[in-house]
Amino acid sequence: MRIVARPLTLRSIRRKTPPGFGRRGREWTLALVTASLLAVLIAVMRPGADAPSSVVLQAAPADYAANDYPADPARPGAPHADSLDRWGFFTGECTSFVAWRIRQHLGVPDFTNGYHGGLFGYAWHWADNADVLGLPVDATPTPGSVAVFPPNTAGAGPLGHVAVVLSVSPAGTALVEDYNWRDAWDNYQEHAYSQHTVPTAQLQFIHFRPPSPSTPRPSVKPLTMTPKTTAPVKRPAPAAQQQPRPHVFHVYAPAGLSERAAPTLSAPIRARLAAHTAVTVTCQTTGDRVFGTGDSSTVWDRLADGGYATDYWIDTPTIDGFSPGIPRC
Repeated sequence: MRIVARPLTLRSIRRKTPPGFGRRGREWTLALVTASLLAVLIAVMRPGADAPSSVVLQAAPADYAANDYPADPARPGAPHADSLDRWGFFTGECTSFVAWRIRQHLGVPDFTNGYHGGLFGYAWHWADNADVLGLPVDATPTPGSVAVFPPNTAGAGPLGHVAVVLSVSPAGTALVEDYNWRDAWDNYQEHAYSQHTVPTAQLQFIHFRPPSPSTPRPSVKPLTMTPKTTAPVKRPAPAAQQQPRPHVFHVYAPAGLSERAAPTLSAPIRARLAAHTAVTVTCQTTGDRVFGTGDSSTVWDRLADGGYATDYWIDTPTIDGFSPGIPRC
């Protein structure tokens, strides 16, 4: 026997009212239905431990949370997996992807493996290195923070794992994006993009994103005018002109980099610069195009000693373009 469920409507309530129940009985029925619906809504919306785990407390900015990583091995023209990238990590690995996200969307365009003289290295070492450099590291996930997985924890392998937090749930979990996680999202493929939910209890979080412009500033005490006197007033000596900040970067060519007498590949070599050597860039110009792992650049950097080196293998913020803040030669 087939039973067809009909929706509950005011008309059906009237039709199902027993004979002699009367108008007041129908009013009580309506009140009972309304109270039941309100009870269900309150139970669903009540905050606390009973809140559904899918409720998101903090949402990620809309400018990322997509696979825009240029070194994705599946992308046409991209380098092979585990090639050295321009910021000192290996392509297709979680560290390379997170470094890309930090440079492009988390407010640190000059981030590299050797950022501020540190060494981020393997994923498990990121939190310790960030802490030494004075970056905020804690156990509180926020959208845009970098989640650091200790080795063999929460699904990570023996070298640990890093990921970018997209959103945070009250159930003690976070939605993250990363590379090389190998789950259903990426069809269990190596060196592929993924989004997944992880428990946060045993993780650490590095907060690279600068404070929001809406952060309240400390109040400033209003200026008060001093009474005018006839005594001569000593004027302070003019402050010395502030020297421009040196543009110090690092060489990331695996086999080192040639410093040349001019921005061309045929110019005489003045010196050889080893990988990770710190160099001071005084200005930028264009010259011969230099090809690397998947892309290329015509920008050359003039160094403090007057020589030139291709910008492709120096970790300036921009690839194949002039970097902001560095003057043109």
